[in-house]
This record gives sequence, C-alpha cells and structure tokens, in this order.
Amino acid sequence: MASSETPITVYGASWCPDCRRAKQFLASHRVAYEWIDLEEFPEKTAEVEARNDGKRIIPTIVFPDGTFLAEPSNDELADRIGLSRVASEKEYDLIIVGAGPTGLTTAIYGARENAKVLIVEKSAPGARPASRSASTTIRDFPTASAAPSWPSA
Repeated sequence: MASSETPITVYGASWCPDCRRAKQFLASHRVAYEWIDLEEFPEKTAEVEARNDGKRIIPTIVFPDGTFLAEPSNDELADRIGLSRVASEKEYDLIIVGAGPTGLTTAIYGARENAKVLIVEKSAPGARPASRSASTTIRDFPTASAAPSWPSA
C-alpha cells in the first residue's frame, strides 16, 4: 500500500473476538491499518452506525476508497485486500505446505534447481524470518523470476 494512501481503519472493541481475528489477519499479511477502539473512543460509534444502517456492527473495516466491510470473514478480507489464493500455474515440480523457516529454505533450494515451486500457507509466509533482514536470514535467494509462488490456503 502506498504511504500516501489513508490506511485501512478498523473499528472495534478489545473484547470482540472477531475484531481480534481481523486485526491479526491484517497484521499477519503486513497490511497497515488504524485501530479505533470504540470503548476508548465512544464518539466514533456514530461512524460505525452511519455505515451499518444504525447498527453497531464490529468489526467495521473502512478502506481508503471509502468502501467498508462489516464483520468480514478472513476470506472476504483476503479478497478485498487482493491476496492471491489461487496458484498461478497448473503444474509444479515442488509443493511445500507451510512457509516457516523450513518451508522457505526448501523453496530456496528448489528454486535454485529451477524447479517450479508452490508454497501453501494459511497466513503470511515467513513467520519470524520474514520480519528480519533478508540478507541475514535468507541469503542468496534467487532472482524474482525464480522465486516461488505464495498463495495462502
């Protein structure tokens, strides 16, 4: 997301399990968002009610273009933020389930051998390695054209 864009705004409450799930989903996919806790800022409740025909539905997630989702599932959020959940090829030489450190290392070795690699992951790839410097964690990754595909399960 471009830094000049208004971030996604998530309206909710800390006690709401759907709000925690939506926040975790966005964070795991490294999507910037602004959190507005309606318990802390009750005056913002009017903004939620205005979008939801007078109902206090949380989480209500407002996107930079002004559209919103109320109580979205992870699938609805994935579709709205443009996550690819479908493999781009019909055939792969190597399919890896799990994009933790071992899965990513396997993908690197497969890509080095010019294998078509697909990684299936339920959330964002990398776990801790993705948050570290690529030069120290995953050295010698092949060029972008040889990098594995990353759809989420």
